[in-house]
Amino acid sequence: MECEELLKKSMLMASMLILALLAASTSVSQAANNVLSIAFIQAEKGNDDVLYLRRYEYNNLTAEGPNETIAASITLKPKPKNASITIRWVNETAVPGGQYIPGGTYNFTFWISRSHKDIIVNVTFKFGYINANGQSVDIVSGTLTNIAPEENTITEYYIVVPSQSMVTIDPGSRLFIDITINLSGPSGQNATFYYDGVNQPTRIETPPISQVVPEFPFGAVFLLPALLSAYFILKRYAVKWV
Repeated sequence: MECEELLKKSMLMASMLILALLAASTSVSQAANNVLSIAFIQAEKGNDDVLYLRRYEYNNLTAEGPNETIAASITLKPKPKNASITIRWVNETAVPGGQYIPGGTYNFTFWISRSHKDIIVNVTFKFGYINANGQSVDIVSGTLTNIAPEENTITEYYIVVPSQSMVTIDPGSRLFIDITINLSGPSGQNATFYYDGVNQPTRIETPPISQVVPEFPFGAVFLLPALLSAYFILKRYAVKWV
């Protein structure tokens, strides 16, 4: 009689566990359907990212700020026509997985000096990434024209580009920034662009660059507790047949 009672209890508990597992499975399925075509969620970061233009062995774009007292510089002179140059800085670290940059404001900060009041300088920046195939993909660009600092004085300037839409960065890509400097003015005079100095930390501030992480279906949360419950209850009410 006692054995028959235990058997009934075991069958009842097994039925309840089967129903629990089916409910958990249904929750997982519904959660997956609710995801629709979205395969990822973005891990948000609270602060903007800052990338500095550094010199190193080659022009590098990195989150580590300058530590050199004397800044590196690029000097241009009209000869006698307008002078122009474009230089690229590249992040040496490739993106290991998917990353994204949300919509927001990009702020490029730099320093310029000129030797004569009639020298006029224009500066353009272009920020983007180089994908694994070596193709450059532009994210944002901006220009500041008619820059005219006081003679022989290093002056700080900004180029602010707001309200850009979200951008997804391909895995294996490297961030870059192109700087184009051109000037006009009397022959024999010059203008200088400064970077990688403690007092001239030329940099770009971007919205927070975040890693894309796989989404975890909400219903799956119930599956593990149900399986653990099944194990312990069946272990407790198991019937030994002699």
